[in-house]
Amino acid sequence: MARIKPRDIVGKTRRRLVVELIAEIEAIDKKSKAADKDLRELVIARGSALLDLRGIGPSGAARLLADVGDIHRFAGRAGTTPAGRRGGGGRPSCSGSMSLQPAMRITAVPTSRGVSSPLSAR
Repeated sequence: MARIKPRDIVGKTRRRLVVELIAEIEAIDKKSKAADKDLRELVIARGSALLDLRGIGPSGAARLLADVGDIHRFAGRAGTTPAGRRGGGGRPSCSGSMSLQPAMRITAVPTSRGVSSPLSAR
């Protein structure tokens, strides 16, 4: 941007706005990295191995730990326990945490395709 020297008022205004937007994006990126660092430290302090799983970054791990708490409650909170049906068999229950299900999808779908999750910071 330093080499771009607009001559008219419109060009100067555009350049000023672009410089301001770049500064805002850099500030947001810095805050995001600081938040990821803090979340990573909190997850590690909790003794969780979630960060070792492919596709789970600090944000996803913290979201899972905050919603589930004790790992023994995971199936019920996630809505993955089988729903009873007559005639045998079962399908996943629809009764889980509405905030946890999207977090699991965001992590699971890209991971199943062999790419990193949007919640992963790796």
